Amino acid sequence: ETVYDSLDADARAAAPRLFELMLLVDADGTAIRRPALYGDIKNDPAMVDAAEAFVAHRILTATSSAYAITHESLTAAWPRLAEWLETDQERARIRRLLATAASNWDEHGRTDDGLIRGSFLTETETLAESGAPLTTVEIALLASSRQAAQDARHRFRRSRARLRVITICALALAVATTVLSAYLVKSRDDITRERDQALSRQVAEQAKLLRSSDPALAAQLA
Repeated sequence: ETVYDSLDADARAAAPRLFELMLLVDADGTAIRRPALYGDIKNDPAMVDAAEAFVAHRILTATSSAYAITHESLTAAWPRLAEWLETDQERARIRRLLATAASNWDEHGRTDDGLIRGSFLTETETLAESGAPLTTVEIALLASSRQAAQDARHRFRRSRARLRVITICALALAVATTVLSAYLVKSRDDITRERDQALSRQVAEQAKLLRSSDPALAAQLA
């Protein structure tokens, strides 16, 4: 608490983010330590200042690549830190799941199979927008997952557009087929009618010719 009080305003504001980055809270409420890589905080000068102050008093330990909490009992010994960790259990849950997903994604070659999707992606985006500190791997996972989701939406829209075109073409073909069928039926009926009319005329002419030579047959033909 003495070290915290000695920090300037910016470093004091950054201290909760620093420890939120370095501690994950499991489902039972137990704080689990994890190192904060230099690359994770180097772009936040206030967070670096806070980390260095805690290192100077051996609350944190600095290695060649990261800061780590020196004593596991820190959360029990420092009430302010325990209060920070207990403020939002839902936030802690999302952070824990994100950390696990990021670790698995990184360990397995950052393939698309390890990307986050659906409601969890939405929750993670909300977490990031709230200003929660994220590791570089978590940031990369979130960015890749967002891009994959956007690409999937684009593919869906293109597929839907193609389906609309196919549907319209199918309907146009069906209409054309119906019209052609109706035309062919009408043409067949016209041909039949014209043939019958021609045959009737032919029979009538034959009947005229037979009236003088064979009146009975002429009568039958008429």
